[in-house]
Amino acid sequence: MDFTLYLSFITSSGKKSSMTIPGVRSDITKDEVSDLMNLIIEKNIFLSDKGFLVSAHGAKVTEKRSTELV
Repeated sequence: MDFTLYLSFITSSGKKSSMTIPGVRSDITKDEVSDLMNLIIEKNIFLSDKGFLVSAHGAKVTEKRSTELV
């Protein structure tokens, strides 16, 4: 099973911007995600076409399952 972390931020222009991080642990915690998002905002290293990331909006982990049939 593959787990992917989706992070959503509010930018300096007030719009939403998101990023995806594949291959995260299945047991990643809310605190770890919150700390990561705060670090991304604090370091200010990502610039999207919507502006700089200024606040966290949301996050989710999705699980991809595949079953081999043949």
